[in-house]
Amino acid sequence: MNRFLVGLVCLFYLISCKDSNHESEDSETPDNTPLLTINTTVTKDISPYFFGQNYWSWVDEWGAQVKGTESQVESLQLDILRIGGTEADRSYPHAFDTTKILDALNYAREVGAEPIIQLPTLNDWNTNPASVQSAVEIVQFIQKSDFQVEYFSIGNEPDIYVEQGVKESHTAEETATFFNVISDTVKAINSSFKIIGPDLAWKYYQGNNWLSPFLSLSNSKMDILSVHRYPFAPENATKENVIDDAESFRSDINMIKGYLNTVNKSAMPIAITETHVSYDGDPSFSTQTGSPQTFWAAFWAADVIGVALEEELWNLSFWSISEGWTLGFIDGGTKLPRPTFHVLKLLANQLGDKVLEITNKPNSAKVYATLDSETQAVQVLFLNSSENSSTIKWKLQRSTGTQEMETTLDPNSITLLVYSSSNSLTSWRYTESHANQNMEPQQN
Repeated sequence: MNRFLVGLVCLFYLISCKDSNHESEDSETPDNTPLLTINTTVTKDISPYFFGQNYWSWVDEWGAQVKGTESQVESLQLDILRIGGTEADRSYPHAFDTTKILDALNYAREVGAEPIIQLPTLNDWNTNPASVQSAVEIVQFIQKSDFQVEYFSIGNEPDIYVEQGVKESHTAEETATFFNVISDTVKAINSSFKIIGPDLAWKYYQGNNWLSPFLSLSNSKMDILSVHRYPFAPENATKENVIDDAESFRSDINMIKGYLNTVNKSAMPIAITETHVSYDGDPSFSTQTGSPQTFWAAFWAADVIGVALEEELWNLSFWSISEGWTLGFIDGGTKLPRPTFHVLKLLANQLGDKVLEITNKPNSAKVYATLDSETQAVQVLFLNSSENSSTIKWKLQRSTGTQEMETTLDPNSITLLVYSSSNSLTSWRYTESHANQNMEPQQN
């Protein structure tokens, strides 16, 4: 009997120990989710012409809101200033004549940006039908001035000439034919000039694709491929849509790379020479949560900058500097910078010259990273679109070792962290609340 009791007690003890150990194992099981890791030893170069803007509105009859914005735009530290668009291609309602060209080039010099001059394919600087000769005259006029221009684009959005009512009919093949003659003539003036085009509005998608036939005829006549991208009609510029657009943008870039591969031009640089969340900045339509004047448009701008850097675009130029409608990064009336301006300024001033490899990106936030190759400072951009704060655990891998980090992100926020070579931290936060109060990103 005693022996039985002893055995029973031992059995109960063993069962109890087994259960206790099982619970302990469960509670101590580590989270096996790999940490977000930023590796400073795997890099890609950032184009020295990456950050860009569009010089508009210069038309006196429409208010010429770009005038007087030089000091604000200088602070952006832009790489490229594109001088073009529909008005310069049509010379309407004011001719884009010698005076206007010099005004634009002087503006580019004052803000410290490399200019791209658009050669017209609709109407020349005398408002006559554009010709090869008028393109030559513009190039020669600039050569005789004291401005140095290396980059010339040809035409603007030829794929929508019919929709705009400026031509009764027009094809990709006609675009290519005129483009090629102008390119050859400009290169004959100076073979070091760089030709950019065709600046299509949007017809580069399967089913309505002008880019493939254009490339088949013109790929040897251009140095940089350019298109425009405005992802949303104004009524669709909602927070939900704009925060989900970045991967669609990445897909578009890879589609364009595929077109270049088809014509054996995979090394040709790609530029998005016009972009914003919407193509329509009419204030009466800019009423959505992600409309161009909002925080979420700025969030979108940061997101597409990150994607464009990772995909190694030559240039990303937003539309536009300042205008009466909401697309302007500076309000045309008040001259106050909009949220998009603040974010572009922050990133253009702070990001490095190398894109870093990131593995195990979390679902809770978007992350991009760069490196300043001279100072070895690392810049990490976090985008949190949640109404709640989010804490990210991550690792920074340097050649000198790995350091584990933990970053808490504010709700609805853009956070930029800059780690020096010794890992001292400087940070900026920009929230929807900051934007609503017309505040700049806050440095901590």
